[in-house]
Parts: sequence; structure tokens; C-alpha cells
Amino acid sequence: MHLMTQIQQAAQQAESSWDEPRFWVSVASALITLLAVVVALFRDNFHEWRKKPKLDVAVDPEGIGFPEIYREGNMGYLRLRLSNARGRDTADEVEVWVTVETEEADDGSKQVFCESAALIFENPHDLTSAKTSGTVPAGFSRPVWFAEVGDIASMNRTGSLSKLYYMGGIDEQEASNAAVILVESASGRISPPLLTFPFTVNVSIVVTGRNFDAVHFAGQLSGVFEPDEGDVPVSMFKWTRLPMRVSSDASG
Repeated sequence: MHLMTQIQQAAQQAESSWDEPRFWVSVASALITLLAVVVALFRDNFHEWRKKPKLDVAVDPEGIGFPEIYREGNMGYLRLRLSNARGRDTADEVEVWVTVETEEADDGSKQVFCESAALIFENPHDLTSAKTSGTVPAGFSRPVWFAEVGDIASMNRTGSLSKLYYMGGIDEQEASNAAVILVESASGRISPPLLTFPFTVNVSIVVTGRNFDAVHFAGQLSGVFEPDEGDVPVSMFKWTRLPMRVSSDASG
């Protein structure tokens, strides 16, 4: 009986000593102190993360066509446009790598036209200015040369593309429905095997640099014959799936 009385008295004393406002003030003070410590520890890392370059890839143009009526020397360029988000650091030592391949067949095989080819900045025909790396300032974009395209029939055996294939034994019938993509790489033009309209190839683009993580983009390029407004057959090269980011860097 005496023990029960002591327990009751202890409980009453504990209840009387409880000061709820003071308790929550102490908790809030402890949380504020903890938050200040966390901010001090990670402030620099957060600032670096928010300022890290954020690269994106667009195409220029989205498509290009060659009317059949123009038979001599028809060729054109498909470029990529590399941009860096506003408010970020300048992207340094930027390089662009491209892989072009067909869709995977039922047996798991696929044709690889070029693999991890280094693309070049500036005009590929000016060897004094062609570079495989460059800088991309914040809020700025610059072109990267991807490929020269054309249909062999429109060359009338006078252009560089047609000579390339006729010298390889391609006859007139094969050439009448043939297309070519010449990837403008640092090691020179990469010439894939003969393509036949219609065709579709997958394009994988990896952008690397000194001060940001590598970013991977994937798109799809197709070639078709289609009539224009005057029903003149046009060999058309167009991006049927624009390059989209498939893996993100750590820049947010």
C-alpha cells in the first residue's frame, strides 16, 4: 500500500513539472541548429550541382529533300545543334560521339554503319577550323556537323557520292533507288553500306565534357521517296524521331 502511494506521488510530481511550451521551444532550437549544420556542410555541393552545365541536342534542319527534277550534284547537310541551359557554367572540352545502326532484326542481328564516331565543330570542309571539341557557354547554342546526305540517282554520276559507289561496282538499277549518309567524323567521312529507300536508322548521340557528366540522346532518321506539291518525286531524309535524352547527367 505504501508503494502504491509513492508511485502516485511520483506521477503527480512528473506531471506538475511538465512544461509543454518550453519543450517545443527546445525541439525547435535543436532542429534549427541541425539545419544550419546541414546547410553549412552541403551548401558548396548544392551550388556546384545547380551551376553544372546542362547540355541539350536539337537537329538543324529536321529534314531535307531533293526533287528528282534536279539531277546534278544534289546533296545536303544534317547538323546537330548543341545548347547549354541559361544560368549554368560554360561547358568545357565538349565532344559529341555518334553511332548509326539499323533496327535489330528478328534474329538479333543489326547493321552498324558507324560506332562512337567523333563529330566535328565548324565547317568540315575547312580543315583549318574543324575541331572535335569546343566550349558551349550558358544560354548559347552552336552547330555540330552530323552528316552529308543525298540520293545517288540525283548525282548523275558526277558527284562525289555517286563516284564512290559506281567505283565500287554499283550498277544503274541499284543506284536508282539508293541513298547514302556520310557521317562527318574527325577521322574523315564515314561511308556506310548502300541504303535503299525507304530506310530507317537509329542514331545514338553521346555528349561528353570536362565539367559535366556524359549525356545520352537517341533519335531515328528515315529516308523515303514522296511527291512534293507538284507531284514531283522527292528523296526525303528526315528525323522521324528527334533526338531525346535517354539518360540524364547530374545537373538536374
